[in-house]
Amino acid sequence: FPIGKELVLYFTEIQEKKLLEKPLPKSVVQLRTILDSIPQITFTAKPDGEIEYCSKRWEEYTGLPVQEGFFSFWQRAIHPEDLAYATDSWQKAVHTGNPHEIKYRLRKANGEYRWHVESAIPVKDKYNHITMWVGTVIEIHKQKIAEQELRIQERFVKETLKEKELIESLLKQKEEFLSIASHELKTPVTSMKASLQLLHRLIERKDDPKVLIPFLEGSIRQINKIIDLISDLLDVTKIQAGKLKLHINTFGIDEIIADSIYQQGNSHEIRVKNTVTEPIEGDKLRIEQVLMNYLSNAIKYSPNAKEILLNVEKEGDFVKISVTDFGIGIPKEKLKNIYQRFYRVDDVSPQFTGLGLGLYISSEIIQAHRGHWGVESEAAKGSTFWFTIPIKAQYSDTDKVLHSKETA
Repeated sequence: FPIGKELVLYFTEIQEKKLLEKPLPKSVVQLRTILDSIPQITFTAKPDGEIEYCSKRWEEYTGLPVQEGFFSFWQRAIHPEDLAYATDSWQKAVHTGNPHEIKYRLRKANGEYRWHVESAIPVKDKYNHITMWVGTVIEIHKQKIAEQELRIQERFVKETLKEKELIESLLKQKEEFLSIASHELKTPVTSMKASLQLLHRLIERKDDPKVLIPFLEGSIRQINKIIDLISDLLDVTKIQAGKLKLHINTFGIDEIIADSIYQQGNSHEIRVKNTVTEPIEGDKLRIEQVLMNYLSNAIKYSPNAKEILLNVEKEGDFVKISVTDFGIGIPKEKLKNIYQRFYRVDDVSPQFTGLGLGLYISSEIIQAHRGHWGVESEAAKGSTFWFTIPIKAQYSDTDKVLHSKETA
């Protein structure tokens, strides 16, 4: 246009636009005609993954246009939870040149998300270079929902089977426990009955009273066994109900050692090494119960040995008590179960009495004291059972403890 006597001209490059306006090759037109006739969503993309064509089915299904910047519309239609995964999967396929397949949720025009499978394959020239990608998006919502329902059903069946197995296991444990408990209770009762019957006959015969004493002592021992069994059962009940209480007082570790050894009889020599002299804060009777259990087990399971080692030492702010025997030992694979409730080592259970509660109760008592416990053992060589408790009591306001003002 003229400005005064001069003429100013502006030129704009439209090469790219004119190239785009070129008639599409006949092969591409035929391909797109075929893709438009397919009832599913179809598309083509450039070698770099940029989508250059999408069939009419896209707009009918999603209500979104096919226009410049179309890929952003595609991303907008994918479920937000699936978008990152779907995008990464497509980019990975473009980068590697491998066929692409992914499942994701796509939004329909009515706003409903439905499951689809997107597949794309690369088209290559004679030099094995990718010239384009051709893909489809097919709805698989019913199949996907059916798969999910099937997985839920399978999970339900598995959980039901697990529950059934657990119930069967518990019933088996219950039966075994009742059998063991009946046997353990019946044995001392039968023995006590026999002693009392003999005692009755001796009294009728007016025998020397000194003859009666062994039978009375035998009956008392059997009564004590019954009391111990009942006490263990009551302790387990308290533990399971969360009612096991500690009565905290101050005591010397040598006191519980002396009391515990006194009650073990004379079948084994118990050699003691104690380097702890300072007072302990805890439930004296319960700690003594643990030590007595350790000692009685050591004696019970080392019938052919005559020596038990009891070691007491400090470990930081804790006192560690170890009981070592030289008996039958425990197989390595059984050690992890040894502190479980009602557990008894199968290989040796028939030979020895007990309900399998002592170590379980002991572990609960030690745990209540904020201590630790464990066992080291080797079959046919013996075992060392140990536990630790804090020297100074470590309890929170929610712990079930009763503090005694008196020193034990």
